[in-house]
Amino acid sequence: MGVYVANPLPQFEPKKEAVSTATEKDETEFSLRDLLKARQSFETMIAELAARNATDEQCAELQEIMKDLIKQKDNDENFLREDKRFHLLISEMTGNEVLHSMMEHLWDMRQSTRFIRMESHYADIDLPKTMNEDHQLIVNAILNRNPKEAAKCMHNHLQHVYECFFNIE
Repeated sequence: MGVYVANPLPQFEPKKEAVSTATEKDETEFSLRDLLKARQSFETMIAELAARNATDEQCAELQEIMKDLIKQKDNDENFLREDKRFHLLISEMTGNEVLHSMMEHLWDMRQSTRFIRMESHYADIDLPKTMNEDHQLIVNAILNRNPKEAAKCMHNHLQHVYECFFNIE
């Protein structure tokens, strides 16, 4: 028996770009198509879980947000603020903080200059009306505690968003 002294493991410093946030990333690091498809896959699951796990208080809050969304007639910062509240609340309704945090990250990626520029250039002026029709279907499915319908409605909603930007008929 004796004392064994090991050589210390080398210490590595992370590269500065490896610790940057999504909003600081070079805009070429992710494609908008990839972001929208990732949101579609992720939020489809989120909506399903929200329909299963939402509290009555969260359902009431979702209805209030929907009322606020309907008031938004222009595709402007007010609509985007309410849209963000809507999607983040649904992620909160899952009851899973990690999923909610991941949704916040995806939303932050959406705030890239590139996405905002594309949104202002390609988004139809009637975007709030179209999106709110989808939002209402999602709300109805969650309030009815119908996970499969909530997932389907969210999937369709984000497909509409994708088509809005990439003009797929």
